Amino acid sequence: MPAVSHRGGGRRRTINEINMVPFIDVMLVLLIIFMVSAPLITTGVVDLPTVGKSKQRPEHVVELIVGRDERIRIRVDSKDEGQAVALDRIAARVLDLQAGDANTPVVISAD
Repeated sequence: MPAVSHRGGGRRRTINEINMVPFIDVMLVLLIIFMVSAPLITTGVVDLPTVGKSKQRPEHVVELIVGRDERIRIRVDSKDEGQAVALDRIAARVLDLQAGDANTPVVISAD
């Protein structure tokens, strides 16, 4: 009688590879979900103010200058380098230079 051959021939060899098919299926489903939902999401619109040109330059401008050496100077109408002022006297000095006109612009510049 002929010898009976065994299919598989003994020990079974294990596969050491990761099955990627379920992972790819999940990724494709997520991609489709994001592609469908992306156009439905409303984006937030920021309403930025526009800047227009002023009709005329202000007559009187108070400029507060903070230098690199952290000294504070106050300049009026861009005429000179400015006068040094102590930190605790800034508010009172600016109010004096505005001369009671609260519409006088105060510009703060720093190095």
